[in-house]
Amino acid sequence: MSVIVLVSPLSRQVPLLEGADYAGVDAGALCCMRQGIPMVFAIGDFDTAGTEKTRIALSTECHVLPCRKNETDMESALLEAKARGYDTIILYGVLEDSCISESGVSYPLTRRQISVQDIYTISNEITASSARIEVHSGRLLMMECDDQHE
Repeated sequence: MSVIVLVSPLSRQVPLLEGADYAGVDAGALCCMRQGIPMVFAIGDFDTAGTEKTRIALSTECHVLPCRKNETDMESALLEAKARGYDTIILYGVLEDSCISESGVSYPLTRRQISVQDIYTISNEITASSARIEVHSGRLLMMECDDQHE
């Protein structure tokens, strides 16, 4: 099984996974470089890398993308990893601490500070005719699943 970790610009400290390859996404490449983690490639428009763009390009295979494009840097990294045949793709540092409120769900929250380790929002099913999710700060990845089997 081949594994790659895609490191985002939000990353601070990247865990080392035995046998995994690493790729820096935009300024996520700088995080890898600071930790001495070799990358198989770096990809992005490097708008968050500032003047370090040249240093990134000199350290690894570098795919510089245009700033105006249809895909995000992370989407492009996912496509590149898939094209290289990786079986497992781990996205690291894609979420940050968020403050959210949820109503109309099994476990309502009011201005709850959520970090990537928290499980408060997992399986929080909609109990009303609609649910309201409000992100007060940070970012949130949300999926709605219809797991009713009739």
